[in-house]
Amino acid sequence: AHLRTNEAVLFAHKMGDETCVSNGLRIDEINRHRLASWICEKMKEYDTTPAFASKQNRKHGSRDGYHLFLQTTAAKKVVDIQHKRALSTTEQPIPNGLDVKPSAKYGNALYAIRPFKRFDCILVEEPAGGIVPFEGTVHDEMSRDELHDTFRAQLDTFRSMPASTKERVLKMFSVPLEKKGQASGVHCRLREFAEDPLTREAFADLINTEHQFASTEISVLVQVPLIFLTNACEWQGQHALPIVGSLITHSCDANATRQVGSPSENQVEFIARRDIEAGELITIDYLGTQFWSRTQRRLYLVESKKFLCTCSRCSARDFEGATVCPECLPLSCREQGFCLPACVLDSPELSKEFGHIVMQSDEGAGWADWECTRCEKVFSNKDLELALPDGAPAKTYLGLSKYAEDLVKDVMYDSTCLSVDNASQLKKILQMTVGNNHWATKFLTLATLHATDEPKVVKECMEELW
Repeated sequence: AHLRTNEAVLFAHKMGDETCVSNGLRIDEINRHRLASWICEKMKEYDTTPAFASKQNRKHGSRDGYHLFLQTTAAKKVVDIQHKRALSTTEQPIPNGLDVKPSAKYGNALYAIRPFKRFDCILVEEPAGGIVPFEGTVHDEMSRDELHDTFRAQLDTFRSMPASTKERVLKMFSVPLEKKGQASGVHCRLREFAEDPLTREAFADLINTEHQFASTEISVLVQVPLIFLTNACEWQGQHALPIVGSLITHSCDANATRQVGSPSENQVEFIARRDIEAGELITIDYLGTQFWSRTQRRLYLVESKKFLCTCSRCSARDFEGATVCPECLPLSCREQGFCLPACVLDSPELSKEFGHIVMQSDEGAGWADWECTRCEKVFSNKDLELALPDGAPAKTYLGLSKYAEDLVKDVMYDSTCLSVDNASQLKKILQMTVGNNHWATKFLTLATLHATDEPKVVKECMEELW
């Protein structure tokens, strides 16, 4: 929100008078131009009217304080206007600037029909059933009791919806239920839950009236959890089911992001992460993190959303899982046969002399599994099954990456539980085993940043991330 406010103010100051009369000008730019003019008029009054300046100084402390107040007020007005225009209502579910079109890859999807600037509000929606407290994300590793409790909460949320909303929800896309005998993880537990006599008794009212809403052959007891599994978004212990927002597809290199509980506590807001052109598909990152490797991202999406991601980022070279090349820095030259030497970690210049192996694109014939960014040697998975000495945290060189991922797994979904000292200790271990460029090391840098307000530590973390 702070970045978006500053962006609006800076953009307003860059606007010229001629922009106001140009054809096809975005309404946001007109508003920013007018508000920039308003700021100039107020500051001119401040500079030419001593009594007015004295009054504002009592309120805001100084000329700079008054100027900042005007900038903040102007930026807030721009954002408030965006929120009103982007609001999805019963009368107009799809706000101006957006359109629903069929896509070859994703079915019906949401497209921009006008340009959006970075930090612009794209869509504001009140989710079906409101925003509900919710622990964790549904995935295959959850226990039977956890999953059953989650399914009950989802059905209770559905039960509380008006009939018209229920009808819209049941028309939402969902992943198909896996066949009996083949179902595993979440789907196996869902079948078990729906067939339980206690479940059918607790939700008898939904079963008895499901013919009014359901156009599918499977039970509402199954359909509703599948819809939540496919479309619900989670954020800091809450989950929400935006109907229009569910048309926004996933990409690991998304052009938008979502925030549950914004701009009001019972809404979900979708914001542009970068400039979006007219005709561009709107995408968000279901993961909510930028650091995971391709393997980790795909595994999580298969377990939680039941699809294999083939976005542009997942189809390209996987730099997030990069480790120091065993050809540039052989295991025989490493401490204990697997640790990077301290001199390499402490010297940025020396560390540049060693390349990193990155997993290649999974599209196109002839791609090698791995390639070094410096010596350009190619490796297969078999080439990287280099045995590590006794006492190492993994049996093979390739296993070091899995070790690093397991090390941060417990804090992956809640980095706030880490202290600065614990994060620093874990990070040092990862730096010695997989280096600075691996996603797990960068994740712990981010966790350290979240855990501290110490200026020196914050500066170091920001420099590393950038």
